[in-house]
Amino acid sequence: PACIFALLGSAIPAVAGYFTQIVLINGLMGMGMELSRVVPLIMANLLSYLDKKGASIRKLQERHIVSISPGELYPGLLLITMLGLTYAIIVPFMSCCTTLFFLLAFIVYKHNVLYMYCPEYEGGG
Repeated sequence: PACIFALLGSAIPAVAGYFTQIVLINGLMGMGMELSRVVPLIMANLLSYLDKKGASIRKLQERHIVSISPGELYPGLLLITMLGLTYAIIVPFMSCCTTLFFLLAFIVYKHNVLYMYCPEYEGGG
């Protein structure tokens, strides 16, 4: 227990470059994939190809409404937040990378919420 701080003091800065790469790759590639929505496009085409009834694309889209899922969204954002807060003091460049990630995430998710996602529930009030 006495040497835990010395161990953490030498181990945390050693992996800072790795976590900086994770933030940059997640920001550039992950947000690009979220904006282009390649996976849902492939799934929609696959479903329309496999559909035996010959339903129209409109009916397939109605069955598979795309809505935002907080359970898939928040863990990734919290990971980047925690990495940014942990390494902001040790590696100041990490603050720039985290800021770039959240700027891209804001732009991409704002676009997707306004134009791509459908609300799953309507209160009607």
